[in-house]
Amino acid sequence: MLLWAVVGVVLIGVVLLDAFETVVLPRRATRRLRLARLVLRSLWQLWSCPARGPWRSGERRETYLSFYGPFALLLLFGVWATGLIGGFALLLWSLDAQMVTTGGDAGFGTALYGSGTTFFTLGLGDVLPHTALGRLLVVLDAGLGFAFLALIISYMPVLSQAFSQRVASL
Repeated sequence: MLLWAVVGVVLIGVVLLDAFETVVLPRRATRRLRLARLVLRSLWQLWSCPARGPWRSGERRETYLSFYGPFALLLLFGVWATGLIGGFALLLWSLDAQMVTTGGDAGFGTALYGSGTTFFTLGLGDVLPHTALGRLLVVLDAGLGFAFLALIISYMPVLSQAFSQRVASL
């Protein structure tokens, strides 16, 4: 079980570092092994296939390719959120936070559900931690979720303006 806790901590750390380097850091990150780089390059390989094949030139190709940037960014935000939720779920489950439910088993699925509702600040109350460590992890999960969502929401106008300026300069 301790191995899963370590995996959870590493997953949370990787996501937070990657999000910081991508969104907050004003200079380009130079590490070759980055989550954003892996996601965006893999997605580009899939996304650009039609542009290399049947749509080799023309306005239809350019329109199709222009959707990649905004779509990839939204997907990256989703990957980061999923990584944070999964990391906290692994911590809650592996450290035996004794998640109490209103009815049923409290396995990994329950920890994942609890982490998700906490991360998105829903706090439905149907899954609650029973130990002090569990309560601490839930508070950290909620705090990081709130900060992450605030950062992403505040960053969207900046990105929209950058995309608009790029399109206007073409």
